[in-house]
Amino acid sequence: MKPLYWTRILAPKSSSSSKNSSVMSTSFNDETDGGTASSLSSTTASETTADGVLTARLETACSSQPPSMEAEKRLGLWQELEETSLDNLDEFTELFSRQVIIPKLREKVEKPEKTVKILDCKRSQNVGIFAKSLHVEWDEIECAIYHCDTSVVSLEAMQKILEIKASDEELMQIRDYAESSLANNNNAIPLDQPEQFLLRISSISFFSERISCIVFQAEFEEHYKGVSRKLKTVKQTCEFLVESEELKHLFSIILTLGNFMNGGNRTRGQADGFGLEILSKLKDVKSADTNTTLLHFIIRTYISQCRKSGIILQEIKLPIPDPGDLDKSVLHDGDL
Repeated sequence: MKPLYWTRILAPKSSSSSKNSSVMSTSFNDETDGGTASSLSSTTASETTADGVLTARLETACSSQPPSMEAEKRLGLWQELEETSLDNLDEFTELFSRQVIIPKLREKVEKPEKTVKILDCKRSQNVGIFAKSLHVEWDEIECAIYHCDTSVVSLEAMQKILEIKASDEELMQIRDYAESSLANNNNAIPLDQPEQFLLRISSISFFSERISCIVFQAEFEEHYKGVSRKLKTVKQTCEFLVESEELKHLFSIILTLGNFMNGGNRTRGQADGFGLEILSKLKDVKSADTNTTLLHFIIRTYISQCRKSGIILQEIKLPIPDPGDLDKSVLHDGDL
Protein backbone atom coordinates (compact mmCIF):
# COMPACT_ATOMS: atom_id res chain seq x y z
CA MET A 1 0.00 0.00 0.00
CA LYS A 2 1.26 3.48 -0.96
CA PRO A 3 1.64 6.06 1.82
CA LEU A 4 -0.80 8.94 2.30
CA TYR A 5 0.14 12.43 0.99
CA TRP A 6 -1.28 15.97 1.24
CA THR A 7 -2.19 18.16 -1.73
CA ARG A 8 -2.27 21.95 -1.20
CA ILE A 9 -4.44 24.05 -3.61
CA LEU A 10 -4.22 27.88 -3.66
CA ALA A 11 -7.40 29.89 -4.41
CA PRO A 12 -7.26 33.26 -6.28
CA LYS A 13 -7.07 36.50 -4.33
CA SER A 14 -10.32 37.92 -2.99
CA SER A 15 -11.04 41.58 -2.20
CA SER A 16 -12.67 40.63 1.09
CA SER A 17 -9.45 39.30 2.62
CA SER A 18 -5.92 40.59 2.46
CA LYS A 19 -4.28 37.21 2.73
CA ASN A 20 -4.31 34.26 0.35
CA SER A 21 -6.65 31.49 1.44
CA SER A 22 -5.74 27.91 0.84
CA VAL A 23 -7.84 24.85 0.59
CA MET A 24 -6.51 21.62 1.85
CA SER A 25 -7.60 18.48 0.18
CA THR A 26 -6.64 15.02 1.20
CA SER A 27 -6.39 12.43 -1.46
CA PHE A 28 -6.20 8.83 -0.68
CA ASN A 29 -4.40 7.07 -3.40
CA ASP A 30 -4.37 3.33 -3.22
CA GLU A 31 -4.25 0.56 -5.73
CA THR A 32 -8.02 0.38 -6.22
CA ASP A 33 -9.24 4.03 -6.29
CA GLY A 34 -6.17 6.15 -6.83
CA GLY A 35 -7.54 7.68 -10.07
CA THR A 36 -10.80 8.71 -8.39
CA ALA A 37 -9.04 10.62 -5.66
CA SER A 38 -6.89 12.50 -8.14
CA SER A 39 -9.96 13.45 -10.19
CA LEU A 40 -11.77 14.69 -7.10
CA SER A 41 -8.84 16.87 -6.17
CA SER A 42 -8.74 18.42 -9.67
CA THR A 43 -12.49 19.09 -9.65
CA THR A 44 -12.30 20.82 -6.30
CA ALA A 45 -9.56 23.09 -7.56
CA SER A 46 -11.45 24.08 -10.68
CA GLU A 47 -14.62 24.81 -8.75
CA THR A 48 -12.70 26.83 -6.26
CA THR A 49 -11.02 28.72 -9.05
CA ALA A 50 -14.35 29.41 -10.76
CA ASP A 51 -15.88 30.66 -7.52
CA GLY A 52 -12.93 32.89 -6.96
CA VAL A 53 -13.17 34.46 -10.43
CA LEU A 54 -16.92 34.95 -10.08
CA THR A 55 -16.45 36.62 -6.72
CA ALA A 56 -13.82 38.94 -8.14
CA ARG A 57 -16.06 39.97 -11.05
CA LEU A 58 -19.02 40.67 -8.81
CA GLU A 59 -16.92 42.77 -6.48
CA THR A 60 -15.48 44.72 -9.41
CA ALA A 61 -18.98 45.44 -10.75
CA CYS A 62 -20.21 46.52 -7.35
CA SER A 63 -17.20 48.76 -6.76
CA SER A 64 -17.81 50.81 -10.00
CA GLN A 65 -19.40 54.21 -9.52
CA PRO A 66 -23.03 54.80 -10.77
CA PRO A 67 -23.39 56.99 -13.95
CA SER A 68 -23.83 60.71 -13.51
CA MET A 69 -27.36 62.06 -13.51
CA GLU A 70 -26.37 65.45 -14.95
CA ALA A 71 -27.20 64.45 -18.56
CA GLU A 72 -30.76 63.55 -17.55
CA LYS A 73 -31.21 66.87 -15.76
CA ARG A 74 -30.22 68.96 -18.82
CA LEU A 75 -33.03 70.90 -20.46
CA GLY A 76 -33.79 70.58 -24.19
CA LEU A 77 -33.00 73.38 -26.68
CA TRP A 78 -36.60 74.54 -27.04
CA GLN A 79 -37.05 74.52 -23.23
CA GLU A 80 -34.15 76.94 -22.89
CA LEU A 81 -35.07 79.28 -25.76
CA GLU A 82 -37.41 82.23 -25.27
CA GLU A 83 -38.77 84.78 -27.73
CA THR A 84 -36.60 87.84 -28.13
CA SER A 85 -37.78 91.43 -28.34
CA LEU A 86 -37.68 93.01 -31.82
CA ASP A 87 -38.06 96.69 -32.67
CA ASN A 88 -38.80 96.27 -36.40
CA LEU A 89 -42.08 94.37 -36.30
CA ASP A 90 -43.84 97.26 -38.01
CA GLU A 91 -41.49 96.97 -40.98
CA PHE A 92 -41.95 93.18 -40.99
CA THR A 93 -45.73 93.62 -41.04
CA GLU A 94 -45.52 96.13 -43.88
CA LEU A 95 -43.28 93.91 -46.00
CA PHE A 96 -44.86 90.50 -45.54
CA SER A 97 -48.50 91.12 -44.73
CA ARG A 98 -51.14 90.60 -47.36
CA GLN A 99 -54.45 92.29 -47.53
CA VAL A 100 -57.10 89.93 -46.35
CA ILE A 101 -60.17 90.00 -48.49
CA ILE A 102 -63.21 89.49 -46.38
CA PRO A 103 -65.81 87.74 -48.49
CA LYS A 104 -69.22 89.22 -48.49
CA LEU A 105 -71.58 87.49 -46.19
CA ARG A 106 -74.35 85.90 -48.10
CA GLU A 107 -77.49 84.46 -46.84
CA LYS A 108 -77.53 80.73 -46.92
CA VAL A 109 -79.92 79.67 -49.58
CA GLU A 110 -80.89 76.14 -50.14
CA LYS A 111 -79.45 74.72 -53.31
CA PRO A 112 -82.13 74.62 -55.95
CA GLU A 113 -83.01 71.30 -57.35
CA LYS A 114 -82.85 72.46 -60.97
CA THR A 115 -80.50 74.74 -62.88
CA VAL A 116 -80.50 75.99 -66.43
CA LYS A 117 -77.73 74.75 -68.71
CA ILE A 118 -77.00 76.87 -71.75
CA LEU A 119 -73.61 75.43 -72.67
CA ASP A 120 -73.28 72.01 -74.25
CA CYS A 121 -72.44 69.14 -71.91
CA LYS A 122 -68.72 68.84 -72.67
CA ARG A 123 -68.13 72.58 -72.58
CA SER A 124 -70.07 72.93 -69.32
CA GLN A 125 -68.11 70.07 -67.77
CA ASN A 126 -64.73 71.58 -68.72
CA VAL A 127 -65.65 75.01 -67.34
CA GLY A 128 -67.02 73.50 -64.13
CA ILE A 129 -63.92 71.38 -63.52
CA PHE A 130 -61.63 74.34 -64.09
CA ALA A 131 -63.63 76.64 -61.80
CA LYS A 132 -63.47 74.08 -58.98
CA SER A 133 -59.76 73.46 -59.52
CA LEU A 134 -58.94 77.08 -58.65
CA HIS A 135 -59.95 76.54 -55.00
CA VAL A 136 -60.40 80.30 -54.66
CA GLU A 137 -63.49 82.36 -53.96
CA TRP A 138 -64.76 84.53 -56.77
CA ASP A 139 -64.09 87.73 -54.81
CA GLU A 140 -60.40 86.81 -54.60
CA ILE A 141 -60.25 86.00 -58.31
CA GLU A 142 -61.78 89.35 -59.17
CA CYS A 143 -59.41 91.20 -56.83
CA ALA A 144 -56.38 89.37 -58.25
CA ILE A 145 -57.31 90.35 -61.82
CA TYR A 146 -57.90 93.99 -60.92
CA HIS A 147 -54.62 94.25 -58.96
CA CYS A 148 -52.47 92.03 -61.24
CA ASP A 149 -51.75 89.72 -58.31
CA THR A 150 -50.40 86.34 -59.41
CA SER A 151 -49.84 85.16 -55.83
CA VAL A 152 -53.54 84.40 -55.37
CA VAL A 153 -54.31 83.23 -58.90
CA SER A 154 -51.31 81.87 -60.78
CA LEU A 155 -50.27 83.11 -64.19
CA GLU A 156 -51.16 79.76 -65.75
CA ALA A 157 -54.64 79.95 -64.23
CA MET A 158 -55.16 83.45 -65.62
CA GLN A 159 -54.09 82.30 -69.07
CA LYS A 160 -56.55 79.42 -68.78
CA ILE A 161 -59.32 81.82 -67.75
CA LEU A 162 -58.57 83.89 -70.85
CA GLU A 163 -58.75 80.78 -73.02
CA ILE A 164 -61.93 79.44 -71.46
CA LYS A 165 -63.91 82.68 -71.59
CA ALA A 166 -67.32 82.59 -73.22
CA SER A 167 -67.69 83.22 -76.92
CA ASP A 168 -69.87 86.07 -78.14
CA GLU A 169 -72.74 83.71 -78.91
CA GLU A 170 -72.54 81.94 -75.54
CA LEU A 171 -72.28 85.22 -73.68
CA MET A 172 -75.29 86.65 -75.47
CA GLN A 173 -77.43 83.63 -74.55
CA ILE A 174 -76.28 83.70 -70.92
CA ARG A 175 -76.92 87.43 -70.57
CA ASP A 176 -80.34 87.18 -72.18
CA TYR A 177 -81.41 84.52 -69.71
CA ALA A 178 -79.92 86.44 -66.76
CA GLU A 179 -81.78 89.60 -67.76
CA SER A 180 -85.05 87.73 -68.19
CA SER A 181 -84.56 86.12 -64.79
CA LEU A 182 -83.94 89.54 -63.26
CA ALA A 183 -87.10 90.88 -64.90
CA ASN A 184 -89.06 88.07 -63.23
CA ASN A 185 -87.72 89.09 -59.80
CA ASN A 186 -85.35 86.11 -59.75
CA ASN A 187 -88.23 83.68 -59.70
CA ALA A 188 -86.85 81.79 -62.69
CA ILE A 189 -84.61 78.77 -62.44
CA PRO A 190 -81.02 79.95 -61.80
CA LEU A 191 -78.11 79.37 -64.14
CA ASP A 192 -75.77 76.45 -63.62
CA GLN A 193 -72.36 77.08 -62.01
CA PRO A 194 -70.31 77.05 -65.27
CA GLU A 195 -72.65 79.62 -66.84
CA GLN A 196 -72.46 81.79 -63.72
CA PHE A 197 -68.65 81.60 -63.79
CA LEU A 198 -68.49 82.78 -67.41
CA LEU A 199 -71.01 85.53 -66.70
CA ARG A 200 -68.97 86.82 -63.76
CA ILE A 201 -65.79 86.84 -65.85
CA SER A 202 -67.49 88.92 -68.51
CA SER A 203 -68.60 91.41 -65.85
CA ILE A 204 -64.97 92.43 -65.17
CA SER A 205 -64.19 95.57 -67.13
CA PHE A 206 -61.61 95.08 -69.89
CA PHE A 207 -61.14 91.51 -68.76
CA SER A 208 -59.20 90.26 -71.80
CA GLU A 209 -56.96 93.32 -71.88
CA ARG A 210 -56.14 93.00 -68.19
CA ILE A 211 -55.19 89.34 -68.49
CA SER A 212 -53.08 90.08 -71.58
CA CYS A 213 -51.21 92.82 -69.70
CA ILE A 214 -50.58 90.52 -66.73
CA VAL A 215 -49.20 87.80 -69.02
CA PHE A 216 -47.06 90.31 -70.93
CA GLN A 217 -45.69 91.75 -67.71
CA ALA A 218 -44.76 88.30 -66.40
CA GLU A 219 -43.13 87.16 -69.65
CA PHE A 220 -41.53 90.46 -70.65
CA GLU A 221 -38.12 89.87 -69.09
CA GLU A 222 -37.68 86.44 -70.67
CA HIS A 223 -38.89 87.73 -74.04
CA TYR A 224 -36.56 90.72 -73.77
CA LYS A 225 -33.55 88.49 -73.10
CA GLY A 226 -34.40 86.30 -76.09
CA VAL A 227 -34.66 89.28 -78.45
CA SER A 228 -31.45 90.77 -77.04
CA ARG A 229 -29.56 87.55 -77.75
CA LYS A 230 -30.81 87.50 -81.34
CA LEU A 231 -29.89 91.14 -81.93
CA LYS A 232 -26.46 90.58 -80.40
CA THR A 233 -25.87 87.65 -82.76
CA VAL A 234 -26.90 89.72 -85.78
CA LYS A 235 -24.68 92.60 -84.68
CA GLN A 236 -21.63 90.38 -84.15
CA THR A 237 -22.15 88.69 -87.52
CA CYS A 238 -22.42 92.01 -89.33
CA GLU A 239 -19.31 93.35 -87.61
CA PHE A 240 -17.41 90.22 -88.58
CA LEU A 241 -18.45 90.50 -92.23
CA VAL A 242 -17.38 94.15 -92.38
CA GLU A 243 -14.22 94.15 -90.28
CA SER A 244 -12.70 90.64 -90.54
CA GLU A 245 -9.32 90.70 -92.31
CA GLU A 246 -9.40 86.92 -92.65
CA LEU A 247 -12.66 87.09 -94.61
CA LYS A 248 -11.26 89.81 -96.86
CA HIS A 249 -8.21 87.66 -97.54
CA LEU A 250 -10.42 84.69 -98.44
CA PHE A 251 -12.54 86.81 -100.79
CA SER A 252 -9.39 88.13 -102.48
CA ILE A 253 -8.28 84.56 -103.19
CA ILE A 254 -11.68 83.73 -104.68
CA LEU A 255 -11.63 86.91 -106.80
CA THR A 256 -8.10 86.20 -108.05
CA LEU A 257 -8.86 82.61 -109.04
CA GLY A 258 -12.13 83.62 -110.65
CA ASN A 259 -10.50 86.30 -112.79
CA PHE A 260 -7.74 83.87 -113.74
CA MET A 261 -10.26 81.27 -114.86
CA ASN A 262 -12.29 83.83 -116.83
CA GLY A 263 -9.31 85.79 -118.16
CA GLY A 264 -10.22 85.24 -121.80
CA ASN A 265 -13.86 86.21 -121.32
CA ARG A 266 -14.58 89.87 -122.00
CA THR A 267 -17.79 89.72 -119.98
CA ARG A 268 -16.45 88.06 -116.84
CA GLY A 269 -12.70 88.55 -116.95
CA GLN A 270 -10.94 91.17 -114.80
CA ALA A 271 -13.92 91.64 -112.49
CA ASP A 272 -13.68 93.93 -109.47
CA GLY A 273 -15.96 91.75 -107.36
CA PHE A 274 -18.44 88.90 -107.39
CA GLY A 275 -21.92 88.15 -106.16
CA LEU A 276 -22.34 86.14 -102.98
CA GLU A 277 -24.38 83.55 -104.86
CA ILE A 278 -21.06 82.39 -106.37
CA LEU A 279 -20.00 80.97 -102.99
CA SER A 280 -22.53 78.15 -103.11
CA LYS A 281 -21.26 77.10 -106.57
CA LEU A 282 -17.58 76.70 -105.65
CA LYS A 283 -18.08 73.09 -104.62
CA ASP A 284 -19.60 72.27 -108.02
CA VAL A 285 -16.47 73.25 -110.00
CA LYS A 286 -14.33 70.12 -110.15
CA SER A 287 -10.79 69.48 -111.33
CA ALA A 288 -9.85 67.52 -114.43
CA ASP A 289 -9.48 64.30 -112.44
CA THR A 290 -12.71 65.07 -110.52
CA ASN A 291 -10.92 64.43 -107.21
CA THR A 292 -10.71 68.06 -106.13
CA THR A 293 -13.22 70.87 -106.16
CA LEU A 294 -12.55 74.57 -106.42
CA LEU A 295 -13.69 74.95 -102.81
CA HIS A 296 -11.01 72.52 -101.59
CA PHE A 297 -8.36 74.32 -103.64
CA ILE A 298 -9.34 77.72 -102.20
CA ILE A 299 -9.13 76.37 -98.64
CA ARG A 300 -5.70 74.83 -99.26
CA THR A 301 -4.50 78.10 -100.78
CA TYR A 302 -5.77 80.10 -97.79
CA ILE A 303 -4.05 77.76 -95.29
CA SER A 304 -0.82 77.80 -97.31
CA GLN A 305 -0.65 81.60 -97.38
CA CYS A 306 -1.38 81.81 -93.65
CA ARG A 307 1.46 79.40 -92.89
CA LYS A 308 3.83 81.37 -95.14
CA SER A 309 3.08 84.46 -93.07
CA GLY A 310 4.29 82.64 -89.93
CA ILE A 311 0.98 81.39 -88.48
CA ILE A 312 1.01 77.79 -87.33
CA LEU A 313 -1.79 75.51 -88.43
CA GLN A 314 -3.46 75.32 -85.00
CA GLU A 315 -3.69 79.14 -84.74
CA ILE A 316 -5.23 79.83 -88.15
CA LYS A 317 -8.56 81.56 -87.58
CA LEU A 318 -11.74 80.56 -89.34
CA PRO A 319 -12.21 83.17 -92.07
CA ILE A 320 -16.01 83.09 -91.90
CA PRO A 321 -18.54 83.75 -89.11
CA ASP A 322 -19.80 80.88 -87.01
CA PRO A 323 -22.28 78.87 -89.14
CA GLY A 324 -24.76 78.75 -86.27
CA ASP A 325 -24.68 82.54 -85.92
CA LEU A 326 -25.18 82.89 -89.67
CA ASP A 327 -28.28 80.69 -89.56
CA LYS A 328 -29.72 82.65 -86.64
CA SER A 329 -29.03 85.94 -88.39
CA VAL A 330 -30.72 84.77 -91.58
CA LEU A 331 -33.80 83.52 -89.71
CA HIS A 332 -34.13 86.74 -87.70
CA ASP A 333 -36.71 88.87 -89.48
CA GLY A 334 -36.68 91.81 -87.08
CA ASP A 335 -40.21 91.13 -85.82
CA LEU A 336 -40.02 92.05 -82.15
